[in-house]
Amino acid sequence: MAEPILKLDRYVLLEEIGTGGMATVYKAKNTGPMGFEKLAAVKLLHPDFGAGSDVVRMFIDEARIGARLSHPNVIGVTDFGQIENHYFMAMEFVEGCNLSTLIKPGAARAARPLPLSAAACVMCDVLQGLEYVHAVKDEKGRSLGIVHRDISPQNIMIDRSGRAKIGDFGIATGQFRESFTNAGIVKGKVSYMSPEQAAGKPLDGRSDIAAAGLTLFAALSGQSAFGTGDTIAVLARAEEGLKPESVKTLECPDEIREIILKATCARIQDRFQTAREFREALAAAVPDFDGHGRELLAGMVTRASKAPSGRKKAKEQTARVPGPEPRPTASSMLSRSMPSVPVSGLTIQTYRVLTGAVLLASIVALLLAMPWSA
Repeated sequence: MAEPILKLDRYVLLEEIGTGGMATVYKAKNTGPMGFEKLAAVKLLHPDFGAGSDVVRMFIDEARIGARLSHPNVIGVTDFGQIENHYFMAMEFVEGCNLSTLIKPGAARAARPLPLSAAACVMCDVLQGLEYVHAVKDEKGRSLGIVHRDISPQNIMIDRSGRAKIGDFGIATGQFRESFTNAGIVKGKVSYMSPEQAAGKPLDGRSDIAAAGLTLFAALSGQSAFGTGDTIAVLARAEEGLKPESVKTLECPDEIREIILKATCARIQDRFQTAREFREALAAAVPDFDGHGRELLAGMVTRASKAPSGRKKAKEQTARVPGPEPRPTASSMLSRSMPSVPVSGLTIQTYRVLTGAVLLASIVALLLAMPWSA
């Protein structure tokens, strides 16, 4: 058994699962009297963030939202606590991997699209979870208006039985949040944003439906619909919405292409209006999703979970012999200057001003570095 990293109350942190700018997630063991033990996922906020900061308020809001959720296709929060300067929340531990692991390119392989039945299985589970999340009410029967805002392959966990679950409600909105996102602020992964989210407009559950449609595209293609790299360009494409010519590259029936286009339509009123409507259309188009599709998915997750991470190997393969630095080109200088996706907490107007300034500064620097001759 792995040596404990840290003990938080009754939780023994065993190994790191993943880390980000705000928190780190650990595989942990919940211990109790008489030898009680149960695996859990513990999300530990970085101690740099002091009490009362916006980040702490967002973390507490995430715990509040997660504590209200109980559904087979949603990862809820089972506990929340603070020990000294450590804020943490405990969640269900999913033995498996996220969707991104199944489809992303690796050190020795290209991107791997999922078979249609497996992709439909994942998305039907996700949409069933979203249907529940969007309908959650408080004790008085009032809608909480929860919008996830970050549906993407990274935030969809799949267990070894092939069941998909929505996780990470860190930037979700709801009626009882104490932290708020002002109009025009962009939060989330740009490559999976609805047009209205990319534009910084008010959102409802139909924004999650568009994100789910973009995630289905990624599952079937092995890549995001709007590409990666230059964030301002990706953001502009996300604002315009998915184009019909983009789905022509997918190897799937026309009916599936139409479903994806309807889910991601830039005109909100022309989209699927509910997650249930989207799910029913997809299930009718791929009737074997819950049989053959789930069996395929379970096998893929089991193999991915057993495979070595390959991080060290990937570094060795990409290492290069030191040599003289090549003369900078316009494309190399601009690509190094531009921020990459995702973005969080920037106004769109500010982001465009900043990237425009960076672009101008890069061009000036490039011109000054050029060897001019008479």
